Amino acid sequence: ERAGMRAKRLFANDEAVVHLRRAAEVAGADPDSRERLPGILIDLGDLEKLRGEYDEAFELFDTAREATDDVRAWLGLADTLRNQGAHDDALRVLDDAFAAVDWSDDERARLWLERSWILAVAGRHAETIESALAGLQALHAHTGPVAGQLLLPLSRAEQMEGKLDDALAHGLEARSIFEAEGDLPNLARALRVVGIYLRELGRYDEAAAVLHEGIALAQHIGSIEDVGGCLVNLGMVEEERGDLEQGLACDRQAVEEFDRIGHGTGKAHAYCNLADKLSRAARYEEARAYCRLGLGLAREIGIGPLVAHITDSLAVIALGEGDPAEAADRYEEAAELWIGMDATTWAERCLTRAAEAADQAGDAERARGLGSRARSLSAPLKAL
Repeated sequence: ERAGMRAKRLFANDEAVVHLRRAAEVAGADPDSRERLPGILIDLGDLEKLRGEYDEAFELFDTAREATDDVRAWLGLADTLRNQGAHDDALRVLDDAFAAVDWSDDERARLWLERSWILAVAGRHAETIESALAGLQALHAHTGPVAGQLLLPLSRAEQMEGKLDDALAHGLEARSIFEAEGDLPNLARALRVVGIYLRELGRYDEAAAVLHEGIALAQHIGSIEDVGGCLVNLGMVEEERGDLEQGLACDRQAVEEFDRIGHGTGKAHAYCNLADKLSRAARYEEARAYCRLGLGLAREIGIGPLVAHITDSLAVIALGEGDPAEAADRYEEAAELWIGMDATTWAERCLTRAAEAADQAGDAERARGLGSRARSLSAPLKAL
C-alpha cells in the first residue's frame, strides 16, 4: 500500500495500480487487514478513473461503498458516471448519498461539490450556483482545498450567465488555493477554466500561456481529461489569435485524447468546436459532418448547451450557403434551447441573429417578432 501511494504521489499511475492491486489482494485474504480493504479500493478506483478505465473504477467504488460509509466511495461513483455522461444517474447516486448518512460539514460540502460539477456540465447554471454556494456555506469559509474546488463550478456557471469578471475572480481565487496546497490535479483544472475566462475577456496571449501551462501539468500528472479540456480551450484561443489551422489541430488532438478514455462529454465539446470553426471559415461540408457527430453525441449524453451551440453553428452554415430562412429557423431553435436552460444572454443573441436572418429572407413580420422577443430578454439585464 505504501509503495502504491508513493507511486501515485509521483504520478507513476501504472506502477501505483500494480502495487495497490497487490495490496487489495493481501488485505482481502488477511482477516487482520480486511478493514483496510475499502480504503485501498477507493485509492485504486481514483487511479483507474484518472486513467479513463471507468468501468473498472465504478466497480471498485461500488465494492467499497457496500463495505463502508466513506464519502469518497459515493463521490467516486458519481464522478465516474459524470465522466461517462450519465448525469441523471450521477445525481441519483448523490441523492442516495445525502440520505444515507449524517455527514460532517466537510463531507457534505464535498457532496455539494460533485453535484455542482454534474449540474455545470449538464448546463443547469442556476442550480450549479445554488449547489456551489451551499457547499461553501457548509464550510463556513473560502479556504482550503474543498473551497477551491467549489469555486470552479461556481465560476463556470457565472461565465455561462455572462458574469465574466466574477467568473475570473473566482477562478483565480481557486488557482491560488491549489497552488498554496500543492494540489496539482485541481490546479490543472483551475488553469483550464481560467484560460477560457481570459479568452472571453479578450486577453488572448495570457489565455494561451495559462492553457499551455495547464496542458504540461495535466500531462505530468497523467490526467487525460484535463489535457483534452485544455486543448479544447486552447483551440478557441488560437483561432482568436488568427491561427485557424492551429485551432483545428488542438480540437482534433482533443478528440483523440477524449476518445482514448471514452470521455463522451469532452469529445462532444471538441466536435462542437470543430464545427463552429469550420462554419466560420466557410468550410461548410466539413462543418456539417462535425455538427452531425456532435449533435448525436450531445443528445445521447444529454448536454443541452452543446446541442444549442451546434444548432447555432447549423444556422451559420445555412447563412453561408445562402439560405437565410433556414438560418432563422436554426437560430430560433437554438434560442428556445437556451431559454429552457435559463441562459437568457445566449437566447437574446440567437433571437437577434434570427431576426437579422429573417429580414434577409424577406420576412419582415417574422423579423419584427423575433427582434421584439430578443429585446424583451435583454431589457431586464440592462435594468440590472
